[in-house]
Amino acid sequence: MPDDPFDARMRNLLRELPLPEQPLALSAPPLPRRAFLRQGLGWTAGLAILSLGGWLGRDYLHTPPLVLAAIRHVDEEAGLRGMLVPDPAPVRAALGLPAAAPWPGILQLCKSCRVDGHRAWHLSLFQERLGYVQVLIFQHVLPQAAGQGRWLRHHWRFAAAPSGRSMLLLSRHPLALARVQAALKL
Repeated sequence: MPDDPFDARMRNLLRELPLPEQPLALSAPPLPRRAFLRQGLGWTAGLAILSLGGWLGRDYLHTPPLVLAAIRHVDEEAGLRGMLVPDPAPVRAALGLPAAAPWPGILQLCKSCRVDGHRAWHLSLFQERLGYVQVLIFQHVLPQAAGQGRWLRHHWRFAAAPSGRSMLLLSRHPLALARVQAALKL
């Protein structure tokens, strides 16, 4: 394929241009390496991960197995709603509420359940601006039911119901636990 006259003239012009004595630098000079900063960042990230793991591990070890089972149970039944017990009178009596007294929140769920092999009534109460409080009233006294704490996004607190039964309160907001506990006069 022959060159057309324009291409031939351009090649000749480019060959006749003077060449610079030194090649042009196309990039900025390299910055000094900051390996010590990258190593420090790696050590800091590793230490942060170990600290977070230790903190979660400590909380996990200090959370009773019954509470962990209750949290799993509550998460599984998060979408359930309704009065699923034939008669709420025993639940009201276990909470110490008279027949005409209002629930300590908007009742979303009332159900008989098994939590870690223990029979319990599961109440889901909604508190305005504070969210849900899950109340598990065990149908017998549990000797290991004591204390309070936090595991991941759940705050938990054991209390004794007026009927003498063990009760576990779970919520994402600690003030919601305190309000329900105060309303029930526990």
